[in-house]
Amino acid sequence: MAQFRKRKSDGQAFPVKNKRATISSDPDDRPQGMRIGKGFKVPNSEEAPTEFAVDDLGTVRGEPVVALIRDFTGTRSRHKVSMDIELKHEDKSQKGVDGEEYHNPLVLSISDSIWQRDESDILTGGQGQDELRKALKEHKLEIGNGISNKEFEKLLDIWDNYHLNDMKAGTARQNEIIEKHKDEQKYKKYDQFLDRPKAILEDHDAQPDLETKGFGDEGYSYGSSWLYEPLPDDVVDFVKDFKNKLEFSAE
Repeated sequence: MAQFRKRKSDGQAFPVKNKRATISSDPDDRPQGMRIGKGFKVPNSEEAPTEFAVDDLGTVRGEPVVALIRDFTGTRSRHKVSMDIELKHEDKSQKGVDGEEYHNPLVLSISDSIWQRDESDILTGGQGQDELRKALKEHKLEIGNGISNKEFEKLLDIWDNYHLNDMKAGTARQNEIIEKHKDEQKYKKYDQFLDRPKAILEDHDAQPDLETKGFGDEGYSYGSSWLYEPLPDDVVDFVKDFKNKLEFSAE
């Protein structure tokens, strides 16, 4: 079955094309252990060490490989994890979560692909941060290219909070209220994507939001449009540094 990925710029889906992989070596030929010099130190127990020293992993179909994931298909085989990270200014003007108008907003987009062993197609792809976080916690993710576990965890957090930061459904005030109350038992009966946020906001006099300036006398109704959330400077700097490490290893 053909796999499709969403092109953010125009919303169109396009198939993953068959291209020859940059790396043809089978990672399963390597022992399950920590790389030391030209050899490997194999741990005594089945639990892998928390830090791995993995060689530069190259690319698959033009995407930099950031890690190898183990046991993803129920075996100890390793599968390559590639990432596509885009950080660019969009040619548009857009209202922000703070009610301000932004021109040429800087937008972050992150996606991942976990590949079959022969790299002919992906096993899964898109928004896989939960799977990667679980694998990292269970010591089943071998991160390469000089990226530490701590750096990778930070990227996952940024991914959760700022992916497609030009597609926020609520104002900053509304989002803060939702985050504070979303796990309360009385709201779990609602669909979490739209009905739950609206129920929370109605209970806290924030639907519509009449306090955030910039939306006129009628205020802003949650989900009525996409709002832009500016990226903090430290997030921008971190993402640029992370991208540089991936792109340098892929050269």
